[in-house]
Amino acid sequence: MPIRHLAAAAALLVSVACSNTKVARQWADPGLKEGAYTKALVIVLGTPFNRRQTAEDRIVAELRRDGVDAIRSWDILPEEAMGDRELLVRAVESQGVDAVLALRVVGVKREQEVTEGREQWVPVATGTDWYGYVTTTVALTRRPEVTVVRKFLVETTLWDVASRKLVWSAQSESTTADQTLTTAQLSDEYAKAVAKRVVPYLRRR
Repeated sequence: MPIRHLAAAAALLVSVACSNTKVARQWADPGLKEGAYTKALVIVLGTPFNRRQTAEDRIVAELRRDGVDAIRSWDILPEEAMGDRELLVRAVESQGVDAVLALRVVGVKREQEVTEGREQWVPVATGTDWYGYVTTTVALTRRPEVTVVRKFLVETTLWDVASRKLVWSAQSESTTADQTLTTAQLSDEYAKAVAKRVVPYLRRR
């Protein structure tokens, strides 16, 4: 395979092995101040327990790297307790947290994206020459490439524990062409793009 084709293939593999996460909308309570909270509980809602564990692990790790005191909900809230509001309240109060960062996937969409493919030689006609040999005419052309992408829509909210009021929220979208994207990869992308948006409101150690 020519070197330029190898380079193109390598670039394609890199592009589909990750996701692109961006924040679509963000809101903050007008009274919310920087460094307002000292300790946050991270909770992932509406996902199987193993995915919840992975996502909370990655997000909390990223927040801690930024100097934020954050803990995972799965350490104190088993799966069966997730639907019990009072158990959730007691668990939060027992950990001394003053903020809860909650996130949930609100939708997954599949879309097709058509792009102009790379140049390649393709047969366009066949014929027979004077000596009876079959000949093939080729031309340099571009064939469209169709890629199926997945879009994960995530809602993130920050709650004040004392007043139980919503003080910050964001909606984000993660787009990937990788059909085997793992929860860890998606969580890392989310943590870098979205969780950092809430860091200014969490006091660093």
